[in-house]
Amino acid sequence: MAESSNSAALSKIRAFLNKWRPVRNALPIVATELEALGMARGAKFDQIIEQVFAMQLTGAVKPRKSAKRSCAS
Repeated sequence: MAESSNSAALSKIRAFLNKWRPVRNALPIVATELEALGMARGAKFDQIIEQVFAMQLTGAVKPRKSAKRSCAS
């Protein structure tokens, strides 16, 4: 990467390392939450996971940091 002068390639590499990979790694949290809601794994389940991933990449929704939620008293 340090030796490339192709700015488009560098941009894609940076996007993968800094955005895509962390968001993709957080998807098991989404899967756990869907299962907790009673949704069975299958084609529709996978489709929802991919839609959430795409929405997170575009900034339409923010990735969750953990599956635990804080409750206000």
